[in-house]
Amino acid sequence: MRINIVSVIIVSLCFLVTPALGADVIVSPAGSLSLGVGQQIPLTIGITGATDGISGFHLNLEVTDPHILDVADVTFAEWVMLEEFVSPGTETGHIRGVDLSQLAEPGEGSFQFAVLSLAGVANGMATITITPHILEDDFGDLYNGSPIVIPVTVGVSASPASGGSGGGGSSSSTPVVTATPTPTPTPAMTPGITTVATPEETPEPVADQVTPLDSESGHMEDQVVSVDEPDLQKSPGGLFLPILGSLIALLLIGSLHGRDPEN
Repeated sequence: MRINIVSVIIVSLCFLVTPALGADVIVSPAGSLSLGVGQQIPLTIGITGATDGISGFHLNLEVTDPHILDVADVTFAEWVMLEEFVSPGTETGHIRGVDLSQLAEPGEGSFQFAVLSLAGVANGMATITITPHILEDDFGDLYNGSPIVIPVTVGVSASPASGGSGGGGSSSSTPVVTATPTPTPTPAMTPGITTVATPEETPEPVADQVTPLDSESGHMEDQVVSVDEPDLQKSPGGLFLPILGSLIALLLIGSLHGRDPEN
């Protein structure tokens, strides 16, 4: 029986490249997303259960309506080298890279590939699908990751609006502007010179200072210093009494000389 050479080669390749089970592609945040027009939100893509490490990856990116949702940019993990990014549009985009520095080694199991920046283009709903094309471990085997489909709503704020909505139409909330009171300016005080009255000092009386007597001479070494007193107005009588006394003394002396010595 002849053996088909092509069949042998295919079977041999299947044994050489066997899928590594237990690894899954993950995203964060998981589930449906919502963002506004002109807004961008990050979407982290990674893998878990890759206990045999990662040597390279290739993930396809598909967007149902690029006029509503777009992948504006991507940031790769530090261990990723020879990275490549093609934004999804009319054709399928992708992200891919390899581990040349041997940083995504076996044993860890969880690795981050990249962070996508999803951008809202117009109001509506779209989905982004991430499909593993190649997930190779450090031994040349492939992980069998499953595709991830993420629904995205554009035009609705990610945070819930306060209050209930009326009819089914889209409504835009008007921001409430709170008036900030303008502080009343405080009039500037002009600095002036304040004159403080200095209380008059009452001169204290100077006590009489007496210089002690000299023990040998019995005289005072210095004169007594007394406090100056205001001049007193003298009376006229104080001037005539000494003169009158002098006249009386002269008359008495003259009368004594005029008496006879015999008498």
